[in-house]
Amino acid sequence: MNDRIARYVDENKIPGVLLIGRWSYYTGNSSGKEDWNPIAKGDVASFPATIETSRADLEYAVDKTMAQYTAKGVKVFVAEDNPQQPMDPILALRRSKGTVESINAWAVSRNEHAVRQNLPNALLNKAVRFYGATPISFDSVLCERDSCPFVEGDQFLYFDDDHLSVTGSSRIEPVLRASMASLWESIK
Repeated sequence: MNDRIARYVDENKIPGVLLIGRWSYYTGNSSGKEDWNPIAKGDVASFPATIETSRADLEYAVDKTMAQYTAKGVKVFVAEDNPQQPMDPILALRRSKGTVESINAWAVSRNEHAVRQNLPNALLNKAVRFYGATPISFDSVLCERDSCPFVEGDQFLYFDDDHLSVTGSSRIEPVLRASMASLWESIK
C-alpha cells in the first residue's frame, strides 16, 4: 500500500478508491506469452524475484491494501485488466489491408483474453470476496462475441498493445460510473 496515498485518503475523507493496473504484468498469465515484470518485497538484489515470488508478493500487497482501506471504512473497487492486444495497433494497421475488418483480424480473441486473465483474476477475486470489494470488468464494452477489436468505426481503441486510446477510455467511462454508483449515492 502506498502510505502517501493512504494518508491523502485519510486526510481528505475520501470514501472510495479504485485499484487499477495491468495485474497480469506482475503475475504472468496462462497464455504462455512471457510478458511479466517481477515485484518483490525488499531488496531485489538480495532476493531475486521469480514469477512465483512476484505472484505471492502481489497477493500480499493487494490483501494488505484492501485490509487497510476497508478497516477505515473506505469502499474499494478493483478494475480487472482490459484486453491486451498481441501487438501495437500501428503494426496491426501495417499488416492489414487498411480496412477495419483486416485490422481487427489481428486483435486478441475473447477466449485468449479470458485465458490471460485466469491467474490475475483468481488472485484479485480472492481478496475481493474476502473484503467485499467491488470488481469491475470492461470486457462488455471492449470485446465483441469472439474478439476484442483494435478499431471501431474509424477510431483506434488502443494507444499501444495494452493502453487504451481516448476513444477506448471513453468506452469504459459508463462502466466505471455504473459500477461506482453506490459510492456516488453515499456521498450526496
